[in-house]
Amino acid sequence: MNRAIAMLLIGLALGFGIGFVVAASNGVTLDGHDHALDH
Repeated sequence: MNRAIAMLLIGLALGFGIGFVVAASNGVTLDGHDHALDH
């Protein structure tokens, strides 16, 4: 059971890291957007 939890955490960390690198390389930012400009 402990090994399964360890593998889950490693998988989540790698997935987050890879996703962060892909998003950063595509210029994705976490600043959101302004709904006032939708009108």
